[in-house]
Amino acid sequence: WADCAVEGMNHPAFLFGHLAIYPNRMLAKFMDRPDLVVPCSFDEAAVEGGAECLSDASLYASMEEVVPFLQERYETTIAAVPEVPVERWAAENPVGGRFTEMLPTVGAAINFMLGHHVMMHSGQISHWRRAIGLGPAS
Repeated sequence: WADCAVEGMNHPAFLFGHLAIYPNRMLAKFMDRPDLVVPCSFDEAAVEGGAECLSDASLYASMEEVVPFLQERYETTIAAVPEVPVERWAAENPVGGRFTEMLPTVGAAINFMLGHHVMMHSGQISHWRRAIGLGPAS
């Protein structure tokens, strides 16, 4: 769960934790639904974008803590999408910097975060499984 397998490779404890913290941010910053945000029970700083992934299991929450949180948060976020007023999707991405340059609207940012961001990190998990000797998920 928290073994890098290969130097520089992100492990599932980091990747699932990383993915799990973003639905709250999407709900609060982008979708204007802070009422749907729930506290994260693990250390978000250890899995934020730009944080270094380390082979030290004590730095990361357990799979039993992270995976249900991740699943519930994405289900809540996806369920809220149809409730977002159409004009909100055209609003400027509030993050700023490079993220706003690449994804200038709230709609573009949410599309990326609910699609490409998850797929990119899922691919890393698949690669980690093979590197650790687990083979493909079935």
